[in-house]
Amino acid sequence: MLTPFGCSVIGGRWGSTCVSPLCDYFGDCGQWAGPMINCDTLPLQTSKARVHFLFGRPWRVSGNTEYWAFGKVPVFPKITYSDARVSHVACLKTSELSVE
Repeated sequence: MLTPFGCSVIGGRWGSTCVSPLCDYFGDCGQWAGPMINCDTLPLQTSKARVHFLFGRPWRVSGNTEYWAFGKVPVFPKITYSDARVSHVACLKTSELSVE
């Protein structure tokens, strides 16, 4: 079992357990109350697996677009992929989540 410190050493994220950067390949990255990074700092061409590690499991999926909703931030990512890489990032306010 990893400790919070051990988890950070391997580049993981500690919740009630350690979520490793390889979580998308091995199953599920879980859901988070807050993202690891701000929506507006996610670089284009980031892999879908990396996005899932940073933001957790999407709240909603529609085609090549995924949406997240967090409990602790007022802005939520809407990410569109092309060839499993980020091609567009929008940061939505809570009132915009039900749009589309």
